[in-house]
Amino acid sequence: MTPTNPNLVRAMQAIAANDAPENRHALYENFLASELIVPVAKPIGDGKPGLQIVDGATPVDFIVTHNQENQVVLFAFTDADSINAWKPSGSHYIAIKATDLFQMAIEMNAASIVVNLAGPAVGGELMRWEFQALAAGVMPKEVNEAGTAQVTIPPGTRVAFGAPEQKPSDALIAALKTACAAQSDIAASYLFEMQVNQGDPHLVVGVKFMRDLADDAIGNLINTLGDQIAPALEPDHFVDFVVLGGTDSPPIEVTPEMLVFERA
Repeated sequence: MTPTNPNLVRAMQAIAANDAPENRHALYENFLASELIVPVAKPIGDGKPGLQIVDGATPVDFIVTHNQENQVVLFAFTDADSINAWKPSGSHYIAIKATDLFQMAIEMNAASIVVNLAGPAVGGELMRWEFQALAAGVMPKEVNEAGTAQVTIPPGTRVAFGAPEQKPSDALIAALKTACAAQSDIAASYLFEMQVNQGDPHLVVGVKFMRDLADDAIGNLINTLGDQIAPALEPDHFVDFVVLGGTDSPPIEVTPEMLVFERA
């Protein structure tokens, strides 16, 4: 059955009209719950156009393009009207859970996913840092093009934390120490791994503040830290930021090997 995604379309329309935090949160929630249409280069099975039936073992070739930096860009559509607006006849496509598509996009080293390229109702683009977080089951809160994002963890999500299996690079540790030392509101910072549900573990920076801060101030601080540590990240890698010590903070038992910076 071809997906229709009315809730996702409404969320995309809302963000197009007003890119407010609550609208962006709703957009991400709807992406996490959605099944998307993705065009493929070749027919599968009987060769008829339209929805192709695949299983986990069926090889598929996605239709891709490249941006100005020659990075891979994928296409996705919310419903039949949207893919038909792009290619009125003869298209072949599959239906895939958005979270599975995000994981495949990461494996393909895609820079972005363009959604509803030709409309007709609404279109948009998910950047790599957004779908990397969503693939892990967490919600980007503040997106930074340098490869860092502040995230929130949806209620009911199974999350495991631990010391990184591989020690982060000396360059990253040094950059994080320097960046935190320059911000008087930061009390401490930690590097650990986070696994969300059954996703792959990924690196997270935990930050504790000296005092309660407004959301805007937290977002600005996280963006500043992200900008300063981004040059120390390996190519095509990213880190999430999680605020520690607040009422909504995840229950993380920090250990000495996770500590990067502590204000005296």
